[in-house]
Amino acid sequence: MEWIIDFLKNPAKMVSGTMMPNFWTNGESQVPDVLGGDAQKQIELMADYVLWLGQGAGGREEQVKAPGKEMGERFADRL
Repeated sequence: MEWIIDFLKNPAKMVSGTMMPNFWTNGESQVPDVLGGDAQKQIELMADYVLWLGQGAGGREEQVKAPGKEMGERFADRL
């Protein structure tokens, strides 16, 4: 899961030329009303959500926090 967190923090650093935007530029949240604007918590939520999305392929159910799916979907829709 750490590599997902690192990627979300700075996609271009992990994958040169990536089209993935950086949603937490300079460690700041663009969505202050989600998780109190705490960028680290938001990134961890999105990492949980990405893991949830990949459960069918990777069988990582035990790693994903229960609220990750629902809250992750709502947050992803806001980005």
